Amino acid sequence: MACITLLDIDEQSMACAEQDNMGGIVPRVIFGYHGDVDVWPSENSTTSTGSGGSASQTATNAAPTMEQAGALGGDLVMADGKRAFCFDFTDEMGSFSIAPQGEKGSISYLYTLTIVNKRIRKLVLGFLNAVKNRKMFFIVQDSNGTYYLMGDARRGAMLAAGDGAVTGSAATDSNQVSITFEYVSPKAKVYEGDVEDLLEIASS
Repeated sequence: MACITLLDIDEQSMACAEQDNMGGIVPRVIFGYHGDVDVWPSENSTTSTGSGGSASQTATNAAPTMEQAGALGGDLVMADGKRAFCFDFTDEMGSFSIAPQGEKGSISYLYTLTIVNKRIRKLVLGFLNAVKNRKMFFIVQDSNGTYYLMGDARRGAMLAAGDGAVTGSAATDSNQVSITFEYVSPKAKVYEGDVEDLLEIASS
């Protein structure tokens, strides 16, 4: 693949809509089992990669622009009979980050999603049991309307060690479940694919 074509980055030239910058994430994430995905978005803007690793579109050797290099190409498509699900959590109690990690010459990106659900419930504990040691995928939307996908054809988002379910000590403490997922990717990308059809049961 050709190297990424460099461009000037000028903060003052942002589009009008991009000047509205809000922190935080939308208190709803889309999730599902990694193995229930049939087609994954590609790392470039011209190829979608199926679960078997085959390309469903033709890749190009042209050098991508920086904007193309910062976005995944295509939709995440569920396998027949499968669908994705939504997890609604407490507003302003979730966070998402993409951080470089590794040594020089072997840098990758660690995606981290943390969500907090107020009150310990059997439904949420059941979710923890379902995702423990399982590869998952998540689609996260930030407060600016940008989506991010945690998961690819090879790697999934994995439940990380953390606080979990805590009752607190005093009556005024928060009774809650804190859940963290991590996903390692060779690239930092936004997701511009479907976020609606995958919530319906897929059928060919």
